[in-house]
Amino acid sequence: MSDRDGLYAELRLSLARELAKLIPRGSKWKHYKGDVFTVLAVSMDLGVELSTDAMDAILVTVEDEDGEAFSRTAAEFLGRELSGGHAVSRFERVP
Repeated sequence: MSDRDGLYAELRLSLARELAKLIPRGSKWKHYKGDVFTVLAVSMDLGVELSTDAMDAILVTVEDEDGEAFSRTAAEFLGRELSGGHAVSRFERVP
């Protein structure tokens, strides 16, 4: 691994740690379509090339109310969707 790749990997890890603070394990998030999910983990996908956008290499794993788990990239999780002609957050944190 080159010095540049090593630095990039460190930056990704630092970003993943910061996102884990923003999206803590156990927190509840409401999808723009109405379902509520619990965050199980924020992690790095080690199989993603270093040249890929860091937000696409960080995964947010959530569980729905039926116990079904799935992962989205951080970019998707924190992204926006069109709903009723307006841009809305894909997920919003709920108390």
